[in-house]
Amino acid sequence: MGIINSDGKVDTIGTGTQPQFAYELCEGACFQVISLDFTLDPTQAILEDTIIWEFQTGLPKISMENSPSICFPIITTLEIVTLHRFVTNFPSGQPSFKSWYTETFYLIVEKCPPEAFFIQDKEIVCQNNFVQFSDSSFRHPDEWEWKFEGGKPSFWSGRNPPCIEYNIPGIYQVSLSVKNDQGIDTLIKYNTIEVFKAPIKQDGIETHFVGMYGRDTLINSCVKGDIYKWKPSEGLSCDDCEQPILRFGAIKQYLCIVSVENGVCSDSCIVNIRTEMELPKIFFPNVISPNYDGINDIFEGSWSNAEIQELHIYDRWGGVKYSSNSNFTWDATYKGQEVDNGVYVYYVVYKNNFTGSKEVKSGSVTVAK
Repeated sequence: MGIINSDGKVDTIGTGTQPQFAYELCEGACFQVISLDFTLDPTQAILEDTIIWEFQTGLPKISMENSPSICFPIITTLEIVTLHRFVTNFPSGQPSFKSWYTETFYLIVEKCPPEAFFIQDKEIVCQNNFVQFSDSSFRHPDEWEWKFEGGKPSFWSGRNPPCIEYNIPGIYQVSLSVKNDQGIDTLIKYNTIEVFKAPIKQDGIETHFVGMYGRDTLINSCVKGDIYKWKPSEGLSCDDCEQPILRFGAIKQYLCIVSVENGVCSDSCIVNIRTEMELPKIFFPNVISPNYDGINDIFEGSWSNAEIQELHIYDRWGGVKYSSNSNFTWDATYKGQEVDNGVYVYYVVYKNNFTGSKEVKSGSVTVAK
């Protein structure tokens, strides 16, 4: 029987009926065992492929693989390993027959000094963030001492420390020393944590804005860094600056993603917008007196929060007296002739500047010379 050690070499274990041939190994150790050639006279017997391993306390306890991996989790003064090989025998002058050929080996599983080992949930972290470390040491340590270069806390006694915070960019090492009554072992992982510069939250930055539709105001990212990206870009004077000018409109919320030059760390800021609407105000007179005295001679209006697009004027029988999509005043004439006194109906087509929709206003105007 052979055991493949940590160097990849095979340690040969002798066979016999006495435990003086015992091979010593550490509690918790796992090895691959192999079957070495049996000493058989090939004229008398041939080994078949069938093989059975039996382990007293090893795991698994039984294996039919040629070279199984076995772990020995329990301390024992004598671990008995039995190897059975199926053999075809050729006795002289007699018919051949099959039988089991068995060898016995002895091991001693003892307590050994611990072997330090640990795992961590990340190796790259942005400043002001945390890393979780977990002990994975072998051979039953009883005491643990951690050292975290650049971390908070920087020292910890116990198996599993709390999350370690890293605030300053840099590259740091972590060490773990473990101990039991058989000895001590220390593992140092150099350059195991790299901390990158990260964007910084800015306190006191306004993130809620209220304004009238179409008005402008300056907004600011609540996170400071090197690279800015606002989403969406609609309504902003720039989408890659820290302080864009906002024009109040339909957008209710902006997201600003901020990163630093290394491109590893980023953060974000949300700015909420509430736009208040001023309804369109459109006024046209209901009486005009085109007598050329300079007072109320023409039909003209005033408006706000709207864009006039068309003006149409009809007489009482529906006849068109005026129509234009560019000039929105009427001098009470039709084809160069003054119209008669009376009541006329007007229709104004306009765009609502808040909703963007096309709307209509109608009314009447009296011509009284």
